[in-house]
Amino acid sequence: MISFENILLKKLSKNFSLSELGGVELIGWLENLQKSANALQTLRDHIGVPLQVTSGFRSEGHNRKVGGTSRSQHLLGLGFDIKADGLTSDRLAYIIKALMKVELIPQGGVGIYDRHVHVDFRGTPARWSGTSK
Repeated sequence: MISFENILLKKLSKNFSLSELGGVELIGWLENLQKSANALQTLRDHIGVPLQVTSGFRSEGHNRKVGGTSRSQHLLGLGFDIKADGLTSDRLAYIIKALMKVELIPQGGVGIYDRHVHVDFRGTPARWSGTSK
C-alpha cells in the first residue's frame, strides 16, 4: 500500500520531489509537475549548483494571498520562483533563456526579480522584470 508520505516524497527527477515543488495539492497536476521537474533538473545539471524553489505550485487561495495573477503558471504546476547560490537573478535568467533558446528546456516565462527568478514552462515566451514581493 502506498502511503501519503510516500506520495509526497515521490521523486519527479534526480533532485526534485513532489513535496519540494508544492505538496499534496499537486496530485492533480502530476503531468505538468513532471515536465517542470525535468526542466528544473536540466537547469540544475547545467549550472552545477542546487536550485532553491522559493515558490512552486500554489492553490488559488495562496496565490491571491501572495498577490499572484489569476493566470499564474504557479496554479498549473508550471511556474516556479527559484534562486541558486552564487548566481545573481540576472545571470540565472540569462542561463534559463539560453537553455530555452536551444530547446534544452521548454519555452516559457522568465521574470527577473531582486531576490529570485520566476521561470515557467507555458510553451510560449514571456519576459519581464520587477521588484520582489
